[in-house]
Amino acid sequence: MLAVNNEEKPNAMLLTMGTMGVFRGKPIVSIFVNESRYTYELLQKNPYFTLAVFPEQYKESVDYLGHHSGRDGADKIKDAGLEVSKTALGYPFFEQTSLVIECRMIYTGTWDETKLDEFYAQTFKICKTCHNIYKLNDETVFNAWCFGI
Repeated sequence: MLAVNNEEKPNAMLLTMGTMGVFRGKPIVSIFVNESRYTYELLQKNPYFTLAVFPEQYKESVDYLGHHSGRDGADKIKDAGLEVSKTALGYPFFEQTSLVIECRMIYTGTWDETKLDEFYAQTFKICKTCHNIYKLNDETVFNAWCFGI
């Protein structure tokens, strides 16, 4: 789950594509956000956000966030039954999460399916949407917390 601030209230998006790994000896996270998503608009204005992992018991809440847009003004986080708090740096996170990573975007780029291996290019064409890539590294991950693990 990705959470980002906007002017009135936080917004959240269920991420379905992303990676975590190491690049040149530093931890890195890459996330993929479709340009049509409200979260994409918010990330263009505010590069600071949190990533979160929820325990299995919150599957319905997470699914709700993944199927509703915050663009229409509804408070989908409240409607999902989740509580938002702010980190010490002022970024939104969910009280119910088991892991929170506070981040700042350092790179964005447009996905180029023509550079993919043919098998993956065909798989990607099924989605019929382009995604943008946001990469983060440990110099921009401010804090990480684990709860109840």
